[in-house]
Amino acid sequence: VSINQDPYSAQYRQPGRGQVEIVTKNTADKFHGSANFSLRDSIFDATNHFATVKPPSRRLAFEGFLTGPIRPLRDTTFLFSLLTQNQNSFNQVSANSGIDPVTGLPITPGNVPAPYRNYNLTMKVAHQITDHHSAYLLYRFFDMSRGGRNTGGLNLASAAYTMYQFDMDLTFHDDAAFGTSKFNAFSILFERNADRQVSDLQSPSIVVQGAFTGGGAQADEFQTENNPNISDIYSWSLGGSAHTQHQLKFGVQFPNLGRRILEDTTNRQGTYTFANLAAYQANTPTSFTIQQGQSRFLTHFDQPSAFFLDQIQVTQRLTVTPGVRYDFQNAVPNTKDAILPRLSFAYLLDKKRAMVLRTGGGLYMRKVGVNLGQQLARYQNAAERSLLITTNLCYPDITKCNPLAAQPPSLYIDEPNLKAPFQGFFGVSVERQLTAKSTISIGYEGYRGWHALQSVDINAPLPPFTSSARPNPNFAQVLEQRSGGVQHSDSMIVSYRGRISSVFSGFMQYTYCSAASNTQWSTFTPQNQ
Repeated sequence: VSINQDPYSAQYRQPGRGQVEIVTKNTADKFHGSANFSLRDSIFDATNHFATVKPPSRRLAFEGFLTGPIRPLRDTTFLFSLLTQNQNSFNQVSANSGIDPVTGLPITPGNVPAPYRNYNLTMKVAHQITDHHSAYLLYRFFDMSRGGRNTGGLNLASAAYTMYQFDMDLTFHDDAAFGTSKFNAFSILFERNADRQVSDLQSPSIVVQGAFTGGGAQADEFQTENNPNISDIYSWSLGGSAHTQHQLKFGVQFPNLGRRILEDTTNRQGTYTFANLAAYQANTPTSFTIQQGQSRFLTHFDQPSAFFLDQIQVTQRLTVTPGVRYDFQNAVPNTKDAILPRLSFAYLLDKKRAMVLRTGGGLYMRKVGVNLGQQLARYQNAAERSLLITTNLCYPDITKCNPLAAQPPSLYIDEPNLKAPFQGFFGVSVERQLTAKSTISIGYEGYRGWHALQSVDINAPLPPFTSSARPNPNFAQVLEQRSGGVQHSDSMIVSYRGRISSVFSGFMQYTYCSAASNTQWSTFTPQNQ
C-alpha cells in the first residue's frame, strides 16, 4: 500500500488528498496460509420494534488463503484466496393500513426474507524473471446474489426482487527496472460483468403515497459489460545540480474501453400511483407509467488518457510538481477531449518541527458514465417508449380508458451544444508535527464546476399551470440534457493523525464547508419540472 500526498497529480483523472494505491497481496516463496470463519445468529439479537416476531436470521462467513512456491519452476510462486458469505436476514415491513393488492388481505407489519450470499475467489501466479524484471498473472472471480430487495418500511413483500452480480477479470502485470533510475509498469486487464435483476412477482406495481408500495417490483433487467483496461507508466529519476532533482513520470491509460448490452424489461406491466390511501380505496390513481417497445440496447464507451508530470526537488526545502493530462471520452459529442494542466508545491517551513506548506490546483474533465449514452439509445428516438398518463385513468385496467398505442411517448435528448462538465480544484494547507508520532494540519480547499449536466423538461405545461396540456401534444415529457449547471464549494479542514497514548492511535477531522449549485448530476431536474 502506498499513499499519494499530492491531490493534484496529473496521473489521476480525479483529485484526492492521500490517495491510497493498493496492490494485491504478494505471493511468497515459502508455504503458509490461514483460515477462519465467523458465525452470527439471531438468538443474540433483539426483536425489531416493527416486527411481531424475531426472524431466524444467521450469517456464516469463511475466509482463507494459501501461498507458496510452484515446484519445480524456479522463482515462481502462487496465491490462492477464497471468501464466502451466506446470510439469512430479514427486512421489516412497517406498513399497517390498506388492503394488499396481491393477497386481498389487510396489510400487517412483518418480516420479509432477504437472503444474501457471495463467493470471492483470487488466484495469482508470479514469476521473478530477473533481479530487475518481474511479472504476474491475476484472476479474480466474484459471484453474489441478494434477495428481498425493495422491501421493508412501506414496501410490501410482493414488491421484492432478487439481484445477481457476476464479475470476472484477468490481469497481466509486468514491472521492469532499467538501471537504478528508470522503471516501467505495464498492465492489461480484461473484465466481464453480468448483472441481473429478477422480480419475485410479475404484476403491475401499486404505489400508495404514505401508505404502502405493493404489486410486482417490475425491476427485471440483464446487463453485461466487456471492458479491457490497459495502462503503461514510465518513471525516470534525473539528477541535476547539488539539490535539484527531477522525478519524471508519464504514461497512457485506457481505464474504460468496451461495450455494454442492456436487456431492459422494467415496468412492462405498468405502475399505478395513488395520492393517498383514500384514493386507492376509491380506485382513482393520479398517474400511470409503463415501458414499451425495444428492450435490447448496445452502447460503446472509451475513455483513453495520457499524462506527464515532473516532480522537481528545487531545493532541500522546496518541491514543485507541474503536470499535464489529456483526457478523452465519447459520451458527450461536442467536447470529447481536453488538455488539463496541474501544478502543486510543497515547502518545508521548519525542518525541526516538520512543518510543511502545501498548495496547488488543477483542471479536470468530469467523467461522464456510459449511462448517459444508454439513456439516449433508449429514449432519443422513442425506441423504448416511456409513457406517462395523468388523465382518463382506469384502475385496474388502464386500456379501458386509454389505448396505450395512441399515447405520446417521453423522450430523452441532448441540447445541440451540449458540453462536457469541467471542474477546477485548488487548495492550501499547513502540516506540523506535534510529537514524533502525531501530526496536525489546517487547510483550505476550493472547488468550481461549470458545464455541469442537468435535465430540463422542455415540453412541460406552461404557466399559469391551469392545464396539464403540453406545448407539443405528440410527446409527453421531453427531458433535454443541458450543460448549463454551475457548482462551487469552499472548505476549511482541520485534521489530526497520530498516537494519543501508548495504546490508542487514530485520525480525527473537522470540515466546515459552504457549497452551492443549481444541479447535482445529469438526472437532476428543476423543481418546477
